[in-house]
Amino acid sequence: MKISVYTKTGPKAATSYYRLYQYIDKMDIEIKKRKMISDSIYDKIMPIYTKPIYLKFGIFIYVYFRVLIQLLKDLYDRPDIIILSRRFINRVLPFSYKLIVNHLIKNGTKLIWDFDDEIIETKEVTQKGFDYLAHKSEKIIVASPVHLNMIPSSCLKKTIILPTTDGSMYNCFCEKINMIRLNEYDNKFKIIWVGTSISLPFVLDICKYIESAAKYFSGSRQFILTIICNEPLEYSPTNFKLRNIKWSRDIALKELLENHIGIMPLPDEIKTKAKGGFKLIQYLSVGLPVIGSAIGINKSIIDKSVGYAIDADKTDSWHSAFISLANDKQKWEKMSLNAYSKWNKNYSYETNLNIWQSIINYD
Repeated sequence: MKISVYTKTGPKAATSYYRLYQYIDKMDIEIKKRKMISDSIYDKIMPIYTKPIYLKFGIFIYVYFRVLIQLLKDLYDRPDIIILSRRFINRVLPFSYKLIVNHLIKNGTKLIWDFDDEIIETKEVTQKGFDYLAHKSEKIIVASPVHLNMIPSSCLKKTIILPTTDGSMYNCFCEKINMIRLNEYDNKFKIIWVGTSISLPFVLDICKYIESAAKYFSGSRQFILTIICNEPLEYSPTNFKLRNIKWSRDIALKELLENHIGIMPLPDEIKTKAKGGFKLIQYLSVGLPVIGSAIGINKSIIDKSVGYAIDADKTDSWHSAFISLANDKQKWEKMSLNAYSKWNKNYSYETNLNIWQSIINYD
């Protein structure tokens, strides 16, 4: 079996790695990795939304021809399956791409399409391009039940919900890690957020609640907020300590194991409702209780056994949630164990791997 995998770039991109590479790299099949942007250029241009318009245009031309050449290579040496992550190219679906994809499908290639976000609202694809991919795909893989609302009704039968999870961390959670966290709990309360710079404003919005909770424990507990991101959080705290650490997969793992809770604040918007809740699932995988906005899939990930889901119209509840988890060691420990148990039951890496293997090997 021959498979071509079209992604934005290599494993440095979270979507590429967590949605696809961590599974396909475990499979004994011939895989050609078709990257929209090479790893070296990706390092130089990301985040691209901060770049001037002339550079964005240049990147678009580069990507158009790069992906076109990759599709032509597949036309010459036809794969059995094409796995597409989100889109071939941002904003448009060129006619030249459609001609090649149509020919490949007509001659037996199966298209599997995976996406984990509101890619229409964010203008990664047009509605017309989205519908084309939905109808041409043999299988559609989505991260959240919310994504089903985006898919044409005639395509729902071939759609599979597969939450984004992390296969690199769960084996690290153990009694030793739990004891280290408990030993620090009386003196420190450590909060972590992992994400990309585009979501930093959401964290900034709740810093006032971390301030007020930290002030409540002033003199007895030190509150520490750790930001793992490609850019720093620009904020000068009064009552807590802020740590900005540049993201890498190894650093994220190390820091997640050393904290007490994970947070995922979001505004109540169309594009945020369709997020896959990956941060929360990642936190659960290492036994971290969570506090997050009660939006989209977050509402099903966060239950009372593992943390607090904060309603959009009750943002003051962030303050009480921080105090509740920082003020009761037994509650925190119980939620920590529940978090890992819920991850293992509902978001297991092995379960996802088995599903991907069955998708690729279906008749």
